[in-house]
Amino acid sequence: MFKKGFALIVMSCAFIFAFTGFSSTAFADDASIQNVKMFKFKTGDGQWDGSISSSRMFDVNIEVDAPHAATIQVRLCNANSGNCTPYKWLTLANRTEFLSMLPGTYYGDIVVRGFNQTSGTVTYRGGFDN
Repeated sequence: MFKKGFALIVMSCAFIFAFTGFSSTAFADDASIQNVKMFKFKTGDGQWDGSISSSRMFDVNIEVDAPHAATIQVRLCNANSGNCTPYKWLTLANRTEFLSMLPGTYYGDIVVRGFNQTSGTVTYRGGFDN
Protein backbone atom coordinates (compact mmCIF):
# COMPACT_ATOMS: atom_id res chain seq x y z
CA MET A 1 0.00 0.00 0.00
CA PHE A 2 2.78 2.39 0.95
CA LYS A 3 4.67 1.69 -2.28
CA LYS A 4 1.59 2.39 -4.42
CA GLY A 5 0.86 5.62 -2.54
CA PHE A 6 4.48 6.74 -2.78
CA ALA A 7 4.62 5.88 -6.50
CA LEU A 8 1.43 7.86 -7.07
CA ILE A 9 2.89 10.90 -5.30
CA VAL A 10 6.14 10.70 -7.28
CA MET A 11 4.28 10.34 -10.58
CA SER A 12 2.00 13.27 -9.69
CA CYS A 13 4.98 15.49 -8.91
CA ALA A 14 6.73 14.46 -12.12
CA PHE A 15 3.57 15.25 -14.10
CA ILE A 16 3.22 18.69 -12.48
CA PHE A 17 6.88 19.59 -13.01
CA ALA A 18 6.77 18.39 -16.62
CA PHE A 19 3.90 20.71 -17.49
CA THR A 20 5.09 23.71 -15.49
CA GLY A 21 8.25 23.56 -17.60
CA PHE A 22 6.14 24.86 -20.49
CA SER A 23 5.52 28.14 -18.74
CA SER A 24 4.39 31.14 -20.76
CA THR A 25 7.47 33.08 -19.65
CA ALA A 26 9.60 30.99 -22.02
CA PHE A 27 8.06 32.52 -25.14
CA ALA A 28 10.37 35.54 -25.11
CA ASP A 29 13.42 33.37 -25.58
CA ASP A 30 11.79 31.00 -28.08
CA ALA A 31 13.75 31.10 -31.35
CA SER A 32 10.52 30.80 -33.34
CA ILE A 33 9.39 34.26 -32.19
CA GLN A 34 11.17 36.76 -34.37
CA ASN A 35 9.01 39.82 -33.78
CA VAL A 36 11.09 42.38 -31.94
CA LYS A 37 10.56 46.13 -31.82
CA MET A 38 12.78 48.60 -29.98
CA PHE A 39 11.97 52.20 -29.11
CA LYS A 40 13.73 54.96 -27.23
CA PHE A 41 11.57 56.52 -24.55
CA LYS A 42 11.53 59.32 -22.02
CA THR A 43 9.04 59.31 -19.17
CA GLY A 44 7.07 62.44 -18.39
CA ASP A 45 7.17 63.72 -21.98
CA GLY A 46 3.48 63.02 -22.73
CA GLN A 47 4.39 60.68 -25.61
CA TRP A 48 3.59 57.00 -26.00
CA ASP A 49 6.56 54.70 -25.50
CA GLY A 50 6.40 52.64 -28.68
CA SER A 51 3.61 50.65 -30.29
CA ILE A 52 2.84 47.11 -31.39
CA SER A 53 -0.03 45.56 -33.30
CA SER A 54 -1.42 42.16 -34.15
CA SER A 55 -4.27 40.81 -36.21
CA ARG A 56 -4.64 37.85 -33.81
CA MET A 57 -4.39 37.26 -30.06
CA PHE A 58 -0.80 37.56 -28.86
CA ASP A 59 1.59 37.58 -25.92
CA VAL A 60 4.21 40.27 -25.49
CA ASN A 61 7.34 40.40 -23.35
CA ILE A 62 8.59 43.89 -22.52
CA GLU A 63 12.16 44.63 -21.48
CA VAL A 64 13.27 48.07 -20.33
CA ASP A 65 16.85 49.29 -20.26
CA ALA A 66 16.94 52.44 -18.14
CA PRO A 67 18.21 53.86 -14.85
CA HIS A 68 15.98 53.21 -11.84
CA ALA A 69 14.49 50.10 -13.51
CA ALA A 70 13.32 48.82 -10.12
CA THR A 71 10.86 51.72 -9.96
CA ILE A 72 9.50 51.40 -13.53
CA GLN A 73 5.99 50.25 -14.37
CA VAL A 74 4.60 49.49 -17.83
CA ARG A 75 1.12 49.20 -19.32
CA LEU A 76 -0.35 48.75 -22.80
CA CYS A 77 -3.22 50.89 -24.11
CA ASN A 78 -5.46 49.93 -27.02
CA ALA A 79 -5.33 52.60 -29.74
CA ASN A 80 -8.99 52.10 -30.78
CA SER A 81 -10.81 51.65 -27.49
CA GLY A 82 -8.50 53.64 -25.20
CA ASN A 83 -8.64 50.78 -22.68
CA CYS A 84 -5.40 50.11 -20.84
CA THR A 85 -4.02 47.15 -18.95
CA PRO A 86 -3.10 47.72 -15.31
CA TYR A 87 0.47 48.90 -14.76
CA LYS A 88 2.92 46.06 -14.14
CA TRP A 89 6.23 46.28 -12.27
CA LEU A 90 9.36 45.01 -13.98
CA THR A 91 10.96 41.85 -12.66
CA LEU A 92 14.57 41.73 -11.49
CA ALA A 93 15.51 41.03 -15.13
CA ASN A 94 13.89 44.38 -16.09
CA ARG A 95 11.05 42.54 -17.86
CA THR A 96 7.32 42.09 -17.66
CA GLU A 97 4.81 40.40 -19.90
CA PHE A 98 1.23 40.70 -21.03
CA LEU A 99 -0.51 37.50 -22.08
CA SER A 100 -3.48 36.85 -24.37
CA MET A 101 -3.81 40.39 -25.68
CA LEU A 102 -6.74 40.89 -28.04
CA PRO A 103 -6.00 41.78 -31.69
CA GLY A 104 -5.35 45.47 -32.28
CA THR A 105 -2.77 48.22 -31.97
CA TYR A 106 -1.36 48.98 -28.53
CA TYR A 107 0.76 51.85 -27.28
CA GLY A 108 3.29 51.35 -24.51
CA ASP A 109 3.23 53.60 -21.48
CA ILE A 110 6.18 53.64 -19.08
CA VAL A 111 6.15 55.48 -15.76
CA VAL A 112 8.69 55.81 -12.99
CA ARG A 113 7.55 55.72 -9.37
CA GLY A 114 9.58 57.84 -6.96
CA PHE A 115 11.69 59.69 -9.55
CA ASN A 116 10.78 62.64 -11.75
CA GLN A 117 11.69 61.02 -15.05
CA THR A 118 14.08 58.71 -16.83
CA SER A 119 14.88 57.64 -20.36
CA GLY A 120 16.13 54.51 -22.04
CA THR A 121 15.16 51.78 -24.46
CA VAL A 122 12.09 49.56 -24.41
CA THR A 123 12.02 46.29 -26.35
CA TYR A 124 8.82 44.48 -27.25
CA ARG A 125 9.06 40.76 -28.14
CA GLY A 126 6.16 38.55 -29.03
CA GLY A 127 3.61 37.20 -31.46
CA PHE A 128 2.55 40.53 -32.92
CA ASP A 129 2.55 41.49 -36.60
CA ASN A 130 5.75 43.09 -37.92
